[in-house]
Amino acid sequence: MKKRTAQLLTWSALPAGLLLSGALVLGASHAAFNAQTSTDGNRWSTTSAVTLTSDHEGSAVFDAKEIAPGARGSQSVTVTYDGTPAGVVKAFVASPVGADTALARALMLTITPEGGAPVTRSLHDLASSATGFASGVLPWNVTSGAERTYTIDWSLPASAGNEVADHSVGLTFTWEFQQTVAP
Repeated sequence: MKKRTAQLLTWSALPAGLLLSGALVLGASHAAFNAQTSTDGNRWSTTSAVTLTSDHEGSAVFDAKEIAPGARGSQSVTVTYDGTPAGVVKAFVASPVGADTALARALMLTITPEGGAPVTRSLHDLASSATGFASGVLPWNVTSGAERTYTIDWSLPASAGNEVADHSVGLTFTWEFQQTVAP
């Protein structure tokens, strides 16, 4: 029986020794030198709000009634940009009414930016081609406090006939700013 106990102790000493040495290595590895660093106060904030206004904000530029062939009119709209980021302003047409009528095809609009080249199109063509920022006309690079006056002329050619009679058309002139994003 003594021999058997001695053998059992011998065979159990080997696993116990392995466990003990593993625990010592594990404990020693946690005692290694270490260090860390951190940066406090990281923050992100946006620039101030941007505003784009006109001197006709929310009101009609034209309300021409009972026009006849040969009639014309002109008004100016001043657009002002105020904001920190640089960007582009474009003009386009929103909410066209009656844009497929003979009157819309005959009525000519010329939009001339102060110091720039004019865009002349029929109301129909302008309403179908300049429908949002991507297809807008008269791009204007702006920085804070920029202001530009646009002269809008309309005319109904003297050659327009009965096909334009008893029609009504309308639209909203819209200017939109989009920030220029650096690549």
